[in-house]
Amino acid sequence: VVRSVVALVEGRARKQGVTIEVSHEAGAETVPINPDLLRQVLLNLVINSFAAMPEGGKLAIISKQEKQLLTISVTDTGSGISEDNLDKVFETFFTTGESGSGLGLPIVKRIMEDAGGKVDLSSRKGEGTTVNLMFPLGEEK
Repeated sequence: VVRSVVALVEGRARKQGVTIEVSHEAGAETVPINPDLLRQVLLNLVINSFAAMPEGGKLAIISKQEKQLLTISVTDTGSGISEDNLDKVFETFFTTGESGSGLGLPIVKRIMEDAGGKVDLSSRKGEGTTVNLMFPLGEEK
């Protein structure tokens, strides 16, 4: 699923000067979520990352498994999110961008919660953002 998302956006990444790094830890193959929903989640996060890096940067998508938790991290070197806005990013229609709809992150959160997972976001203004998608391991939903 990660590779299919990267394939969808690699043309835009090249054009925008964004390098994409994908790292996949052995054992982290099975994600307990519908692949189409995971694709939507990742695509929303990647689109947000591109918007935060208009002059280029680095995007990393890393999956790893620790005990009974699978984590997929999406990290960018973009503009970051101010501390004042961190608690608002999952609110519907909240956006700091000129062209954003404010729906991407609320959709990510809803899909993750419906799949029994969690989403965690950390960011520093001027340094970038990391979104961790955390899935308790178990049966596919």
